[in-house]
Amino acid sequence: GSAAFDGEQYAVEEAGHGIGGARDEFHFAFAPLRGDGAITARFVPQVASQTTIFGLMLRDGFDEGAVQASLLVVRSLSAPAGSRGAWQTNLVVRRAPGESASTVTSGSNLPAPNVTYGRLMEPYWLRLERKGMLVIASVSPDGAAWVKIGEAAIPMRPSLSAGLAVSSALPTVTTLVRFDHVKLP
Repeated sequence: GSAAFDGEQYAVEEAGHGIGGARDEFHFAFAPLRGDGAITARFVPQVASQTTIFGLMLRDGFDEGAVQASLLVVRSLSAPAGSRGAWQTNLVVRRAPGESASTVTSGSNLPAPNVTYGRLMEPYWLRLERKGMLVIASVSPDGAAWVKIGEAAIPMRPSLSAGLAVSSALPTVTTLVRFDHVKLP
């Protein structure tokens, strides 16, 4: 995998079987986060594959099964009948090393025009915040009006890695995801 920054956008490319379960295979472009704080970023369409999983992550170590909290954009399994597919945001956590990561909460499907005919067409904002042991996931279509999709208490050390996580969910095929307006405290 790779990550590049051109002065405006981060481009993160990776294959891998996915993010979650008992082990992870993804690319993680990160910076340190000490104590409370948040990472905010805007996804810039388009992704190469409809199986792509991407978003923000707070991670306590770099082992395959490290404790983590992620705000991920994933293909929706509950797309409305007759639709050509949908995307949703999930708060996914792993509370203990090696434990299977699980979805704590799912946001509603991304609205039009952000998703049109199953394609991610407009930018979408993501924020993952830590306050003590509490992790709060929020989303926004415009970066101004934020909606909390969920929160979870997770035992993590004071010093974490916060960053951008990308997986194609296809072990031998990469996907490329672009982010801008990336902000860490």
